[in-house]
Amino acid sequence: MVDRPIIFSAPMIRTLIEGRKTQTRRLCKPMNKWVHQEGREIRLHQGQWCHFLQDAELPIERLRLPWQVGDRLWVRETWAVGNIYDGIPPRSINPGGKPNWCGVRYAATDEHLGIKDRSPIHMPRWASRLSLIVTEVRVERLQDISEEDAIAEGMTLPEGLRWGNDPISAYRALWGELHGPDSWAANPWCAAITFSVHRTNIDALAAARAA
Repeated sequence: MVDRPIIFSAPMIRTLIEGRKTQTRRLCKPMNKWVHQEGREIRLHQGQWCHFLQDAELPIERLRLPWQVGDRLWVRETWAVGNIYDGIPPRSINPGGKPNWCGVRYAATDEHLGIKDRSPIHMPRWASRLSLIVTEVRVERLQDISEEDAIAEGMTLPEGLRWGNDPISAYRALWGELHGPDSWAANPWCAAITFSVHRTNIDALAAARAA
């Protein structure tokens, strides 16, 4: 079990909080230069996957994943703290175990109040309010997403679907917004990560389980 940070956009933060998102896809970077559309996937040890041709035993493409079942992910998002901390880097802010002392605000859900937003990549662990526990990891091409998985990606609202007439169309539109207009057609390898959502800081989650 490893603790890792993971970044989500504001709309996806809201779907996590509302309980409508239990899956995310992240790009996989091949460990060699060979890329083939056909074949079968074989899972290896230590987070490494191989992609084989159907009629061969030699691995064509190797992928290493940082995520494993049982890992805990602490969510990073766009955030802010009181103006008194302007100019102070996140690593130098010490909340004394109580983030509210710093006046933490989250752009996805809180009123702006004229406070300067900070990049999610700089969110410290103590400021995270959402924790995910990985329950499944798969490797697949982006366009292999099923309708069920697109719904698990958060492609519905209380009043209906986002962007498209079906969950996959909605997810295709979202992917294009995040990665560019040609990104869906490229059909890259992705890690499909399924998780349970816990609306608490990762360290508070660990403390509660230990109690």
